[in-house]
Amino acid sequence: ETDPALAVAKFADGIRMIARRAAQLPQAHLPVALALARDYMQVCESAKIEPNPEILLHVAVFRQLQEKNAQS
Repeated sequence: ETDPALAVAKFADGIRMIARRAAQLPQAHLPVALALARDYMQVCESAKIEPNPEILLHVAVFRQLQEKNAQS
């Protein structure tokens, strides 16, 4: 059985690790960053764990980058 808190922590680690790369080269890294963000939010919701504000900031930046790239 998977520990939900551990899953949340692992997704958060992944988001932290890809955040800078996604900002520097969104064409290459943004799809993975968005997938990690989506899965992080789903795991938090299903485990009833409050998302980390730091991670929410990264998620917001990923979404802004997505909108910016969609308009280009």
